[in-house]
Amino acid sequence: AAHMESMNQLYAMQLADGQRQSEFNRKYVADLEKSAEHSNKFNEELQGLTANLNNLNRVYGGMLTAMKS
Repeated sequence: AAHMESMNQLYAMQLADGQRQSEFNRKYVADLEKSAEHSNKFNEELQGLTANLNNLNRVYGGMLTAMKS
């Protein structure tokens, strides 16, 4: 009986550890998903910034060409 009690306690400890590990894994995956969303948003913003800079460079280039003529 004492041996069974000891085995039950070990099983309960393993079960609790498994639950903690499972919760940690869920949080880790959620954090990774948030990170991926932020990376996508950053890339979209960076593409917009690049397009704006290209437009400004064209306008500035046109102004310089007009001033040299």
